[in-house]
Amino acid sequence: MRVFKSPRFSLLFKPFMQRDRVDLVATMVSFIPFDKPDEPMLEEEAWPIITEQLGDTPLDTGDPKANGEWLAHGFACAPDGSLVTEIDVSIGLDKETKTLHVVGDREWVAERGGSISVTDPSPFDKMPINPAKAFGGVDFKDNPAGQGHWQKKGEAENYPLPSIMYAGDKIIEPGDIILPAYFGPQDVMLPERQRRAGTYDQNWAETSFPGLPDDFDQRFFQAAQADQQIESFFTGSETFHIENMHPDFREQILTLPGIRSRAFITINRSGKEKSFEEIPMATDTVYLFPGSAIAVLIHRGRIQVESMDFVEIDSIIGAFEWLKDKKRPVSYYASCRDERDDRETAAQAILKVAELYPERWEEPPEKLADIIKPRDPTLTRDGTNKLDALWGKWKAILDKGLASSGLPPYDQLVASRGGVLDDDAEVGAIRQEIDRLKNNPMPTAKELQDKGMGTTKVANMVNAYMDKQTDAAEAYFRRECAIFGYDFDDLKARAAAESPTTNQGLKSFINAELQRIGADERSPQQVRDAARRASVELVSSSDMLDKLDDLEARGKTFVGHLMPKAPVLVPAANEDFRAEVVECSANGEKMNRKDLRGADLSGLDLSGSIFGQADFTSANLTGANLSNCLLNGACFAFANLTNTVLENVQAEEANFGEAFLNGTKLGFANLQNAVFTKAYGAAGLFLHADLKDAKFIECNMPEAQFLGANCAATLFIETAMPGALFNSAEMNNTTFIDCKINRAQFFSSTGAHLTLIGGDFSDSDFRTAQLESFTICNNPRLDGCNFARAELKLANFRGASLRSAQFSDAVLNQADFSETELNEASFVRALARNSRFHRSNIEYVNFEGTDLMEANFLLAKINNCDVKDANFFGADFMKTEIGDTNFAEANVGRTRLEGFRFP
Repeated sequence: MRVFKSPRFSLLFKPFMQRDRVDLVATMVSFIPFDKPDEPMLEEEAWPIITEQLGDTPLDTGDPKANGEWLAHGFACAPDGSLVTEIDVSIGLDKETKTLHVVGDREWVAERGGSISVTDPSPFDKMPINPAKAFGGVDFKDNPAGQGHWQKKGEAENYPLPSIMYAGDKIIEPGDIILPAYFGPQDVMLPERQRRAGTYDQNWAETSFPGLPDDFDQRFFQAAQADQQIESFFTGSETFHIENMHPDFREQILTLPGIRSRAFITINRSGKEKSFEEIPMATDTVYLFPGSAIAVLIHRGRIQVESMDFVEIDSIIGAFEWLKDKKRPVSYYASCRDERDDRETAAQAILKVAELYPERWEEPPEKLADIIKPRDPTLTRDGTNKLDALWGKWKAILDKGLASSGLPPYDQLVASRGGVLDDDAEVGAIRQEIDRLKNNPMPTAKELQDKGMGTTKVANMVNAYMDKQTDAAEAYFRRECAIFGYDFDDLKARAAAESPTTNQGLKSFINAELQRIGADERSPQQVRDAARRASVELVSSSDMLDKLDDLEARGKTFVGHLMPKAPVLVPAANEDFRAEVVECSANGEKMNRKDLRGADLSGLDLSGSIFGQADFTSANLTGANLSNCLLNGACFAFANLTNTVLENVQAEEANFGEAFLNGTKLGFANLQNAVFTKAYGAAGLFLHADLKDAKFIECNMPEAQFLGANCAATLFIETAMPGALFNSAEMNNTTFIDCKINRAQFFSSTGAHLTLIGGDFSDSDFRTAQLESFTICNNPRLDGCNFARAELKLANFRGASLRSAQFSDAVLNQADFSETELNEASFVRALARNSRFHRSNIEYVNFEGTDLMEANFLLAKINNCDVKDANFFGADFMKTEIGDTNFAEANVGRTRLEGFRFP
């Protein structure tokens, strides 16, 4: 069953069974702060506060109540942090008030041969209001947890008096009895509740079990004392008055915000079409936490269903509205359900939390937003625009430079030239005309043409302006070169010939020029000094440039296969390149980050070479020997690796995306964090390879061999590997998602938390595997799989198809086979204690000699099975359908088959 809700309430559900009727009981929990009751708290904020106070005491059991009640958890608090010996606390609901008198700790004392007296009460600043401090005692059946009741037998270490009593009650003599008084829930074992529990006898066992007996009284679920219950349910707008239960506030007042809770199920009733039905809800409990100034509102409803595990229910959706608003139609919530149930729209719909809140709901700002407000990045700390602040600094420097040249300040210079600083008068005129056109656009192209400003003229004007600006820039640089003694045309030609193409080349080029300028005695001293400083700064920035290169290379690890394929090198260039690579390899030269894209290196022996972060994109490495190479971070995207030898390589974070891995040998390779997205090819050999955290996404690699490989945390997504071999592989936290790996072998594989999500693993061999907490999700196919002699403790096969599967002699303790198809499966001599077969289809299954002690077959179907010598001791066959199965030679002690037995 899918649950759709929003984060400002909790939504829980459980079955309620009596005779042949099964109801779903829905419980919605709202957390109301006293100071802002119309802003229910987020459940993630409220639950920690509530659970910390309640400890092991449950907030609610989720059972239907006959009428409303209020409860409270907290302390009697002295005002202003002072100490008192007694104080009254009270909680009033509208006109009805319950007042308790709270006294400091006291006890009975007696001098030898003298009279009995009571000690003075101890001062306190707060006193817990709970049954332990109320009247009661071990022999007092109405409150065994309390104090003050005189023991009938034996002697106690001390004889305390109750600290909490109803106002007006007094204890004068040791034998006096008063009513226990508190605000919290009554223990479920108290006589007041137990007399409504019903009769559990043989008749109940044979007619009603596992439901409640016919004489069960629903008032059994009322947890509050009688004076805290109301005749009907809460309207949702009641007012509570609380006194002396908060250290800082003598009086607290809470008016409930008027919540209308709504809940709906999507159900497939037998013989009917799927329907969307509303669960009538009512507020039956208000639980007050005055110390935290929070009220918990519990809204509850029930609806008749067909099965105790709700298998016929697809989903449940909850929401709340304000009572003051018009009730929303059922169709509105059906639409909300549809959006959340559709895979295409679910992700966005779940984020629309306000759809399940009242109309015109505005999400309250997060508390941190009031403390941490992001500063406008365009402003300085004092609120000044950053550009204005920078221009102020730049303008001062500019004015100083203009003054040293005998020119007026910048503002005067601009004004004197009509706001244009162009040296060329023609440039200024063109620019002014362009600005005029820009600021006064013509409505249509025709009108522009009529004004003599056709597109050709405008384009020519813009081109002329750009040419003039380019010429002006060249003239400027020619003047600058002349000042420093250089020939502009010579520098331009050298730059074109020597332009670096990489970050490293650019760094070397700039550094050489700076050093040359710094050593040139013809240059002005200021220029030489500036060049030396710049050279030092460049050296200090070399690490940053190296990091940029490294980042670019590392990026290919993840996205190399998303880049275009590299063109194949022409034969002549490739021959020279092959010779270069062979020579470097023979000389032991490092080829880190070597550009090998599109190269044909087939058949070469490059073993032992260093190719860290090298780029082999689209390279042909057919039959090449790269064994023992260092290939960390290398990119093999689109490479042809047919029969390539990559044994014993170090290839962490390497990218094999869309590489052809036909017969590729990767034995004993270190492939941690490697990427194999869309890799393909048959019979790739990964024998004893380290594939920790590697990713195989959308691969097609039939009969790949991973014998003895380390597949810890390896991820396989939508990958086809029929006939693959994972024998003796380590599979800790390995995950397969929607993969087709049928006829595979996992013989003697080991690990914990191997997960199969969807996909087809039929006819695979898991014999002697040791896979603790083996888990499957989304109903993968495991038909015909062989798990003989495997150790699968805590395995989860829920929902899997296991037709004709073999579990002979397997260890399956605490395994979950719920909702599985087990037709013709075999569990001969398997050890499956405490295993679950909830709602499983068990037909023609061989359980001969199987140990199923305390197994659970709730709602399962068992037909035509062999259970000779099987051990079903203590097994639960509740609601199990059993046909054509003879248990005569099986151990069925203390099971439902033997009839109900009292413990």
